[in-house]
This record gives sequence, C-alpha cells and structure tokens, in this order.
Amino acid sequence: MTGLVASTTWGLIGLVWVWNERAGGFGTEINAVSVVNLVMCCGLAVEFSIHIMTSFLKATGTRKERAKKALIEMGSTVITGIMTTKLIGVIVLGLAPSKVFSLYYFRMYLCIIGLGFINGLAIQPILLSYIGPPTVTFGNKKVVR
Repeated sequence: MTGLVASTTWGLIGLVWVWNERAGGFGTEINAVSVVNLVMCCGLAVEFSIHIMTSFLKATGTRKERAKKALIEMGSTVITGIMTTKLIGVIVLGLAPSKVFSLYYFRMYLCIIGLGFINGLAIQPILLSYIGPPTVTFGNKKVVR
C-alpha cells in the first residue's frame, strides 16, 4: 500500500513537470496550493487502493483467485466513485476562468485521478496476485499472515 501511495505521489510530481515543459504558458510552481495537492494525492491514492486491498484480504483461494474476486466485487464500486465524485468535479474546475483553478486544481487533480486509477485498479491487483499475502485457514477461521 505504501508503495502505491508513493508511486502515485511521485508520478504526480513527474506528470506536473512534464506538463509544465510541454504545455508552456503558466507553469505549476511549488507553493502552498501545490503542496496541499500533493498531500491530498496521498489520501486519494489510499482511497483508490484500500477497497481492492480489503476485498483481497477478506477473500479465500489462491492469490490470483483472490485478486480476481477483489476486482469483480469492488472494481465497479471504485470506478463509480471515481466517475461520479472525482471526475465530474474536476471537469467543472477545468472550465473555471481562474488560472489558479485550472492550473493547480484541474491539472493536478486530473493527474491524481488518472494515476490513482492506474495504480489502484491495474497495478495493485497484478502485484497482489503475485506477492500478496497467502490465505491460511485454521478450522473454520481464515487467518491472513
């Protein structure tokens, strides 16, 4: 989980740098607003990943079966949450006439949503299917270690 949060945060820093180099015009600077966005990036990265992780830990079977069950059970819920609450709000920010909103909120949040989606719904299940914790059962109780 920590690796996914770090990957999303460093990915955001890299994407902002690339966007500054390619887009020209106004660039994103390191200031209070961008630092707050980086902190929020950590929280949103956890939000995108924790539902899949929890579902994986509660499932039984092999690692691959559990990763598949986690995506089937929680994937659509996470996608719906991303589309309804995050993406619609970010699109509205992109239409704002203020450069502060379009630069620091639209650009950075759009990158956070994209990176969180890729890390939480693509990379995480692949990693869990190969290196996730195994399921151990003792009688009727399932224990994950």
